[in-house]
Amino acid sequence: MVLLNTLKYYLFAFIFCCCNFTCVSQQDVINLLQIKLKNARHDTTKLRLLIELSENCETKDISNYCEPAITIADKLLRDNSFENLRPTLLNNKASAYTNLGFMHDKQGNVNIAKEYYEKALLLQEETGDRLAIAASLRSIGFVYKNRGEIPNALENFGRSLKISEKIGDKSGMALTLNNIGGIYVHQGDGKQALENFKRALKLNTELNDKKGIAVSLNNLGVICVTINDLQNALKYYEQSLKIQEEIGYKVGVTRAIFNIGRVYQEKGDYIKALENYKRSLEMYKEIGDKFGIAAQFHQLGSLYIVQAKNEKNASALQKNYKLALLYSDSSLVISKELGFPEQIRNAEANLSAIYSKTGKYELAFEHYKKYIVYRDSLNNDETRKASVKSQLKYEYEKKEAVIKEQQEKERAVAEEKNRFQKIVIISVVIGFVFVIIFAAFILRTLRTTRSQKATIERKQKEILESIQYAKRIQSALMPTESYVAKSLTRLKRNK
Repeated sequence: MVLLNTLKYYLFAFIFCCCNFTCVSQQDVINLLQIKLKNARHDTTKLRLLIELSENCETKDISNYCEPAITIADKLLRDNSFENLRPTLLNNKASAYTNLGFMHDKQGNVNIAKEYYEKALLLQEETGDRLAIAASLRSIGFVYKNRGEIPNALENFGRSLKISEKIGDKSGMALTLNNIGGIYVHQGDGKQALENFKRALKLNTELNDKKGIAVSLNNLGVICVTINDLQNALKYYEQSLKIQEEIGYKVGVTRAIFNIGRVYQEKGDYIKALENYKRSLEMYKEIGDKFGIAAQFHQLGSLYIVQAKNEKNASALQKNYKLALLYSDSSLVISKELGFPEQIRNAEANLSAIYSKTGKYELAFEHYKKYIVYRDSLNNDETRKASVKSQLKYEYEKKEAVIKEQQEKERAVAEEKNRFQKIVIISVVIGFVFVIIFAAFILRTLRTTRSQKATIERKQKEILESIQYAKRIQSALMPTESYVAKSLTRLKRNK
């Protein structure tokens, strides 16, 4: 079983910093918060402490803190004096809904869980908390995935991934990529699954997110199992187990042990497989993970069926089939209670095989018919698989097309901008050249005009000087008026 169940716990990644650096136990943290809650005087403080308690307590106790938190949040939201705190109050209420959804999800009440996740999503959309919106969409998508509603799961995962990419939330991107990779695993497309898991591992490594790295290693182990590379699968699972034990992540430890058991079963080492299965079953029960319990019961049933096939002793053979029937039947009961068709299909297949081997052919046929119904409803034969693969491919191609289209638009805008700038520059240059030419023409015209004016003035001066010179000569050659008068007087006298 793919370890993607661990991804839902992203919603509860908040842990007190002191827990990372001291030896304070989780129960000590809860006790401290309870003391603070008891001494808290203001409703806003009580609300915050209740949310913190719900994120640190055992799954079964979550409602003890979330329900009073919702009551206080509603009370404060009705009080107009707290209007400025409305976004914070809505976010706190959304956190309470999310935690309640998580609780019901782990208890197998997936439909109720989905309702709470959707309530949280509505409040988060009102406040615009995109980080929380992406997380809620992942949770809703995971519920759909477990119910076998792949298109709805993909829609929610796709929306979550888009938001995480837009806000640069690498952790959220990694979680969603792991979820999408898990769908590819179930659809038999190991290549695409591996691509998504590697991208998730790269992001988690960049963030130094040990829990995320452990989950990605688990998923890479799953891929190795699908291609029968059991040695590398075991290596990845053991690396994941080591990290999760270091950080004290019990859920991850449980699933890693479960997967290690599956590898040993595939290798034919049934003793080690049984040891790991029983250990993980106890841990599943301890954390109250019904889905995990159902999956573990199925694996135990499968293991005893395989052992029975190889058993020569009649008594041991009967014992193996009896245990196989017990675990497979238990898996079917819980799977029906959870409403998870994939697990129901697996349990029905086991029961059909057990009854067939023990000579109860009527019962074998009945369970086989049910197995076929669930198999077809999940897969719709190869057509369903091809359809889902096409849808996955379409979603990615559509996304790439949108990105490419956006890039083309940006490139076109940039080219248009450059073209416009070139036109402006060329126009300015041409205009400047025309200005220079016009200025040169004007300057030349002015120079010509000045030259002509100087020539005219010089000619005028020469003419005037000539006139004056001629006048002086004339004046020198002609007798004076007094001389003429005297001459006339003298002539008159001579008469």
